[in-house]
This record gives sequence, structure tokens and C-alpha cells, in this order.
Amino acid sequence: MATSNSLEANREFAANPNPTQKLPSNKTIVSQMNVTHVNIQNTNIDPVAERDLTRLLDHTCVAAYENSDTYDSLKCYPGTREVLLDRLDTWMNTPLEERTAFMWLDGPMGSGKSAAARSIAERMSLKNRLLGMYIFRRGEGGRGNSSQFVTTLAYQMAFSIPAIRPLIASQILHDPSILQQSISRQLDVLVIEPLRQLHKNSDHDVKSLANVIIVDGLDECGDDTDLDGRQGEQLRLLDLLYRLTLYSDILPFAIFVASRPEIHLKSWFRMEAHSGATYRTTLDSTYKPNDDIRFFVTQSFLKLRESHPLRHHLPPSWPLQPGEEEHQLSTKPTADNICVCKVVEDIVRTSSGQFILPSVVMKFIASPRYQPHQRLEHIMRRNDNNTDPNTPEAILDNLYHQVLDATADHEVTLKVLMYSCWNPFGEIRLPRAIPLLRILSALQISKAEFDHCIEQLESLATCTFRSESFLHFHHTSLFGFLRERKRSKQWCVLDSPRLLRVADQALKLFKEEHFEANGYAPWREFAPITKRSYDLWPSFLTLRGRRIAMPLRAFSDKSL
Repeated sequence: MATSNSLEANREFAANPNPTQKLPSNKTIVSQMNVTHVNIQNTNIDPVAERDLTRLLDHTCVAAYENSDTYDSLKCYPGTREVLLDRLDTWMNTPLEERTAFMWLDGPMGSGKSAAARSIAERMSLKNRLLGMYIFRRGEGGRGNSSQFVTTLAYQMAFSIPAIRPLIASQILHDPSILQQSISRQLDVLVIEPLRQLHKNSDHDVKSLANVIIVDGLDECGDDTDLDGRQGEQLRLLDLLYRLTLYSDILPFAIFVASRPEIHLKSWFRMEAHSGATYRTTLDSTYKPNDDIRFFVTQSFLKLRESHPLRHHLPPSWPLQPGEEEHQLSTKPTADNICVCKVVEDIVRTSSGQFILPSVVMKFIASPRYQPHQRLEHIMRRNDNNTDPNTPEAILDNLYHQVLDATADHEVTLKVLMYSCWNPFGEIRLPRAIPLLRILSALQISKAEFDHCIEQLESLATCTFRSESFLHFHHTSLFGFLRERKRSKQWCVLDSPRLLRVADQALKLFKEEHFEANGYAPWREFAPITKRSYDLWPSFLTLRGRRIAMPLRAFSDKSL
């Protein structure tokens, strides 16, 4: 049970959330709208109304809120993300006058946003607070666009607030064409008007009704192949959700949206018209993800030892290595007791604070058809010739392609990635920073193109604005992905013609900005390097006793 002090602290968070504090726990949403959590026996619905609700079901995207067997595996692992989930729980259960009506949870690809959304949805469902949920997934039928968003919400609402079922059915009976009209019109007719009638004609306390709406994967909404078209659809959906907050007198909505931090979404939440009713929290290192990842991986190994069908074939003390003790794999890490099992720590380190890698790694190891220790060995030694699409690496590669392919200008994106991966300044200290505009000019990229590129890559990297590298990758595996042509294909930063041009431009800039500024042009001291000596991987040249990292392929005779 929470103490009065902790409750007071949670109230303070709800009124003015601060990511350095705490949020809720886990489980899914019972098939999202599991009717066993709703008492409908006392709601009299005639056969005509039932027919109209069945008609509504025909226009509902059930897959958007219920994913059968896959749904449960996409929640937070028990015991992880407790700080985040407790904060969300507090916010959703706090009176509207003490909280914002809208919360946006954003974070990089693979940080665990969807797991948090599903976990808090289940918690709200068990408390009869969940009004509805919609999970967007690009390219997956109805889940890929917003055309069935309102009808799906209305159908869920009919079960989360049983008394409203005949009111929704009446609206459909009055105008059956509403099911083919715009989602804006559907919101008025199928959601707002039934709630208004319920508020006006019943003695229900609106504060006791289900009021939480959860939208996951907003950045994946939109089947339009045109980037502007997809972004426009996402912004229209935000406008639609925001309109609900204007009807807090009939229902004190708590609207929770999870997505990647796309620039157009950030701009919407920053608008003055929305800022008063919305709050943004970012899933970052504030929530100490490595501790949760370590716990998840440790507990997953213990579970495999106890229940895997082939556990009797596991080596003794697996996955511990010689010299490691059992207690290193049996307790939840704390500040005073850090698990030092090498295999676990290797997975934690490789995860870069993102849950996606350890989750797919452990799922790969846990396959009931294979021996876990052999699957683990397969991952740890990494087979470059492996073509299995279910390996953790293949799953990550698919996500990387999804983000990169969605960028508006592939040529600009490649230049920025190449400059960040193969810059010629990596191991020296520049006497002064090279102005960003000078670098962009050398790379033949406009400031507007650069800004747009960085915005589109936010789920993969953050901009450092440093001379030596534009980007800091959220996930260390991205660098390896970009260097391997077999994996990255058209996004390989070792593309010879492009790399030659980018590196030549960068080296010329380095010459102009650094050495010539100091009256020294060392390029003449280098013997011409012919193409026969070019090496695809970085080599090191010694310049007055200092090592300069640069790919030899970057040189051409004219650049020297």
C-alpha cells in the first residue's frame, strides 16, 4: 500500500510531472476490452440496438487493440519500468483539475514505449478506467491508418461504459451513413454526443466512468507513401484527440499517446494552444533502463533454466562462466549488489539502454525447438553468413531500414551518416570548432536540408552539432549496420563513390580550417596515394606524431 507521503508525491507529479520522479507496472489489457471486466447485465438493449452495434463492429479494427498471443509478449516484463508505470498510473487516476488532460510519451526506437503503453492499458482495464486503446502499425491493414480509429473507440466505449451502448446504437440507427463519414464527424456523433446524453440524462458521476484513451505508435499512422501525407494524418488525429479534452465537463479524459519523437509531433505539442493541456515525458536514461534490462535478462535466464523443454541438456550453472558464482544470477541488482555475470553484462552493454535488443535476444534463445546454450553461443559469436530473419540482428536491421527508408532525401541522409561515421577528425583535437554552415557547404547540403534530415533521424540518433561528428547513435549496433553492405544495402556508408566525395570534401575543409589557418599545409608531405593502395576500412596516418583516423579511400590525388 502507498503511504500518505508517497500519495502526496504522486499528486504533485500529476499536477506537474517531472521525469526525474516515478510512474506504473504491468499486464495487458485483457484482450483490450475484456467484457469480463464490465458489468452489462443491467443494461437493457433491444434487438435493434444490438444489430446496430454489430454493424459498428463491422467497421472496427479489432487488431488495433487486441493482438491475441503476441500481445502479452509485448508488455513490460514484471518488475521492470516500475517507476514509469507508477507515474502513468498516478497521472491517469488523478482528478483532471490536478493534472493535464493529455500526455505524450516519446522515446527512441526500441526504448520500450509500446510495452509501457500495453502495460498501463492493462492496469487501467483492471481498474475499469480504460475507455479505449488503438495500436498503430504501418502497413498492417486497418492498423496502418486512422480511418477506423473513431468507430473502434466507440465500440470499445460501448463496453467500458455499458450505459452508453444504447445511446451509440441510437446514433447509428438514426444515421447509418455515419459509419462511412469522416472521423471528425464520427467523433461528434458516436463519441461526444452519446457522452453528452449520458451526462444529461443519468445520475452517473462522470469521475467514476472509464476515461483513459491510449494511442500507441502514432508515428506509424498513415498508409500514404508521401511523407507529408502521413504526417498530416498524424496531426489531424492529434487535433481530433485534443478536441475531446474540450469536453471535460461530460468526461474528464486522460489521453495518453506514445510515439517516436518526430519533429512534426514535437511541434504540435509545443504549440501555445496545446501546451496548457498537454505534457511530454521522454523515455530516456532518467528511468535507469540498464537496471531494468539487467533484471529482465537475468530473470529470463533463470526462467529458461527452470522451465525450458530442453533444460536438462544445459551445461551446469549455465549461463555462468568458470569462476562466476550462482548468486551473481539470482538476485535483483541494486546499488550495492550489481550482477556481474559476463553474459548478462555483455547483453546489457550492447543494448545501449534500449529494450528492443535484449527482448529479441532472449526470445531467440528461448525458442522451444532449440537448445538455449547453443542459441546463446550463436549470438555471442555472431555469424556473418546467417540469413535467419528471426535473429535479433535481422529484426534490428528491419527496423533500421524502416526508419531510414522513410527519410525524405536519401542522398542528404547518406551524406550526414557518412560524415558522422567516417570523419577525418575523429582522433585529433581541433584548435577551434568548424562552423556548422562551413561543414554543410563543403558537403553541399543546405541548412534546411540538414535540419529536416536530423529531425527524421531522431529515433536513431541525436545531433551533437560538433565538428567531428554530426550524430550520436542511440544504439551502438547502428554503426555496425551502416558499415556492412549485406545488412544495410543502399544505406551502407562504405559506398565507394559517395564516400570518396564526402571524405574529399571533409578533408579539404579540414585543410582550409585548421592547417592553413596556422600557416601549415602538410598535404604536400604525403606521397600521392594511388587507388591500388586504397583500403575500405579506416587506416591511420601519422601527422607530426599524432594519429588521424581517416579512410584511405577518402584520398584522391587532387585532394592532396
